[in-house]
Amino acid sequence: MAVGDTQIVEYINTDWVVFDKSGNALTPVMNGNSLWQSLTGTLCATQDSGDPVVQWDAVAHRWLLFQNVFLTPSPYAVCVAVSQTASAMGSFYVYQFGVPGNGFPDYPKIGVWPTGYFQANNNFGVNLSGFVGAQVCAYNRTKLLAGDASAEQQCFQLSANDYSLLPGDLDSPTAPPTGQDEFYIGSMGSVDNAHLSAYSFHVDFVTPANSFVTGINNSQLLPIASFNYSCVSQTGCVPQKGITDLLDSLGDRLMYRFAYYNDTSTFPSPKQHWFVNFDVTASGGQGGVRWMEFTTPQSVVQPTALAIQQQGTFAPDRKSIRLNSS
Repeated sequence: MAVGDTQIVEYINTDWVVFDKSGNALTPVMNGNSLWQSLTGTLCATQDSGDPVVQWDAVAHRWLLFQNVFLTPSPYAVCVAVSQTASAMGSFYVYQFGVPGNGFPDYPKIGVWPTGYFQANNNFGVNLSGFVGAQVCAYNRTKLLAGDASAEQQCFQLSANDYSLLPGDLDSPTAPPTGQDEFYIGSMGSVDNAHLSAYSFHVDFVTPANSFVTGINNSQLLPIASFNYSCVSQTGCVPQKGITDLLDSLGDRLMYRFAYYNDTSTFPSPKQHWFVNFDVTASGGQGGVRWMEFTTPQSVVQPTALAIQQQGTFAPDRKSIRLNSS
């Protein structure tokens, strides 16, 4: 779900709907792939795989909807829709991109950044043949916003030790310093329980050979307070009150989003801020939310400059619920 100037868009599994800010539905519930019907005969028009993401580009005042096509067997695709105005009830520019290497593009996450729209997928190989590692992609934001069918996609395949990455996502009305690359964070627990891995994506759509990614294979570690994992299971391990059925957990990864906020000069000490959270087992044995804020100075920095400003675990009592939303 994302919040725009006057509307809220909710995109769940294979359906989406537009609300006003009082909660009134402005549209009927629509099929996810209804956005791409003008791309007649394409995967984006004929398939509706789910696992979508909706974002609001607060700088351009446009809606951004992504959905991967990952129904087996391959091929797979990335479907992108960008509203032509600030209203999600109007027309959209729509695009279909391929998946480099044709690996199953699981767990897609999207970040809005001045240099592009950025995506992270977990690549599980052709026809789910095995985990290959995180794949990160950049999309030409300028062209997508203009409806330019020549909009490019640039992707990098990371190692099998890199997984479940979150791209930085701009929240503030103030943009990052000019020239600041997009950062990713993730690979929780790949090294130990006291570090997260940081990555950067420098994209050059004019000269693609100049594009590069740093941090592959957990080569850029950020020290954090140590943590105890919450239960990790996709077959059920989270108790529910009053029934015996157990909920699945995503306790092995960070939770969307990796939110970015740039202070302005009105703050006492302007900084760049990145925020993220995940779920842990708290000191009382209950599930809790581990949250953290990274900051850097107001200048172009590398991801290794990210430093903990503050962090903590929210778990006020044994009735706390685990935050497992992705």
